[in-house]
Formats: sequence, structure tokens, C-alpha cells
Amino acid sequence: MNRQRYTITLTPLAPFHVGAHQVTLNHFDTLDFVPAPVLQAAFARRILESHGAYDLSGRERHYYVEDISEEGCEPQWIPWLKSFSNLSFTAATPFGAECFSPTELGCKYDSSHPIVNSLVYQYRSRSDFRQMREVSCAECGERLERKNGWNLTSGKAVQRRTVSRTSIDAKRHSSADRQLFTMQLAEPFVNSQREPVKLIGDLLVQGDEEMSLELTDEVIRVGKHITVGLGKMRVEVKKAPPKPFPQEQIAKWRAAVGDRSVPVKLNSQLLFAFPGDGGEAHAELSYYHEMYENWLRCTAGFPDGARVVFVSAQHELKRIFQSGTFAKQEQLSRFLQAGSLIVVEPGDACSEEQFFNWLHGLHIGGIRTESYGSTVTIAPHF
Repeated sequence: MNRQRYTITLTPLAPFHVGAHQVTLNHFDTLDFVPAPVLQAAFARRILESHGAYDLSGRERHYYVEDISEEGCEPQWIPWLKSFSNLSFTAATPFGAECFSPTELGCKYDSSHPIVNSLVYQYRSRSDFRQMREVSCAECGERLERKNGWNLTSGKAVQRRTVSRTSIDAKRHSSADRQLFTMQLAEPFVNSQREPVKLIGDLLVQGDEEMSLELTDEVIRVGKHITVGLGKMRVEVKKAPPKPFPQEQIAKWRAAVGDRSVPVKLNSQLLFAFPGDGGEAHAELSYYHEMYENWLRCTAGFPDGARVVFVSAQHELKRIFQSGTFAKQEQLSRFLQAGSLIVVEPGDACSEEQFFNWLHGLHIGGIRTESYGSTVTIAPHF
């Protein structure tokens, strides 16, 4: 099966609102990135808009690339229509930045001091956490705290502003009762010089048929309130150049920890579910390692005999919409957050060659769960 990777670059042409938490009853925050489900929905809507015989009325919240023919579809969107079920979208992050991992720590008193990655120390102390000591800032010796958000090496970040809106009562010509709301918007520029924001994600393609999904100078609408001018973005899709396999970084890691393990970092949020997931609480550490092994086997073809030996991750529990309905699931779904780290090793029953073949495939094609995916960073800098 062929594996291809494309880079999606979004350039906002207007402010956008991608729903985050509802702070209060009438106050809505926005995210500074585009999650994979939102990006997938934006592309699905644009594909259907390009089809002259398709009616989008009544589909303000959910879009499906249904059983429609290529006839009547704009030429540049025909390959997307044909291969949509084989596409996995990742989150589009500000300037393609990666999320900080749980092991990356910053100075509590001066953010300009260098970041400390405690992954090697935590991994080597995993058998007895009582041996772990408090790590301090190398610059000033003060306490460290976990870094959150995006590792924006360029210093450019998405700016936000808050607007309030209300409705006018037709008879009284004054504010209508219970119609005032406040909404946060993400700006399309990063500074007063009107330097544009770039939201960059990946498109992972699996299939036997070779086709070009490249796009230039197309416009899609992303997020909420797109019918009132928000969320208009120019999109460019190009085939991603091959990334060199990090053989030297793997060797450096193995020399630092003294075994045959390799750390793998997720760059997007992924659904964490697999057959037989009982969700037991307060189990032994080996039970949780086995959970991750089963998840990797279901989603990424983790080789038999290979083992998960260490995890530093964050999970989020939330209810998601059921496909084909307007109802949320009754049960909570578990998501593995971007930046999560999983350290794997070949074990005694898996050969080094088989293990590295799997790592090469992961390096090229990432991990896919349903229609969403995540690129991975193998042996991230530590």
C-alpha cells in the first residue's frame, strides 16, 4: 500500500473562530489552531460546494462526501472526491509548530531561559520514582514548571480579540433580552505589520492508486459562523518532501539510556480506543503498558513481541458526535493529546530489522485512527 504525505497550508483572510470551551453561558473561547475534525469538515464542505448538483442547504453543521459522481465536480476537486475515505487529516498548527511534550520544562521565573527536557532522566528513573530529584533551571538554579502550548521557535503567535454582540428587539428598537453574547476571535495577522498567520498541517494518504491532491489558490471556510464572513482561508496543498530518517538521533538516545528503546512523539490528538479496552482504574503499570501496545497494534501495526516500556502522556475525555446524527455519544471518548511520548523497544521476540521497518513506516505515514491522523517525531531532541 502506498503512503503519501502532503502539507496543508492555511492563510486566514478573515478572523476565525474554532470553538473551544464555553467559559460561561454566553462567552465562547476560540482555539489558535484547527483540529483535524474541523479541517476535514471544511474540506468536505468545499468538495460538495464544487459539485453543481449537490445542495448544501440544511447542512450547517455536518457535511458528508456522499455517493455522488465525478460529473459536475470541479476538476481540481475530483481526486479529493475519489480518495476522501483514504485521507487522514492532522491538526493545522500555528506555523507548523509542535506541541510541548510533558517532559519539557521551563524556568518558573524567566521564560527566556533555556528549556530543559527531562525525558532521559525520567526514563532512567522509571523503575523507582523515589530516586527522582527536582530538576532546576540550568541558567539561574530556580524551579522549573511544565511547558504548555506550542513550541513557537519563531516567536510568532496567533493573536486573539474579544467581541460582544446582541440582537435588537424589532418593537422596542433596543437590545433584546437574553441575546447578549461574547465571542473570542483569532486574528489573521500576527503583528501590526500585517504579517499573515500560517496554519500548517499534514494530510496522510493511504491507498494503491497514485493521484495528485495538490491545490493552489483555493479558498475554504473553517470553523464556526462561516456564513457571516468568519473563517475564510486560502489553502495550498503540496506534496511534502521526504524527511531523513533520524538514525543518528536514535543512536544518541540509545547511548544516553543504555538500551535498545526508541521514543516516539505524537504531533496531533488521536482517539485512544481499541478492542478489549476495559478502562480499569488503579491497575499495575504493566497493564497500562499493555494498553498502549494494543492501541499501537490496532492503529499502527506495532510488531508482535515489541514492547512499550515508558509513557509520558496526557489524555482528554470528551463526548463526540455520532456519525450521521446530531446527537453526542452517551459514553466518554478518550483522546491522547499532542506532545505525548511513548518509548518502545523491540524486546526479545522481535528482531531489530522488523522493529526498524516498523519505525520507517511510522516515520513516513504516521498513525491513523478512523479518518484522523498524526505525524510522529521519532527520537525527538532531548
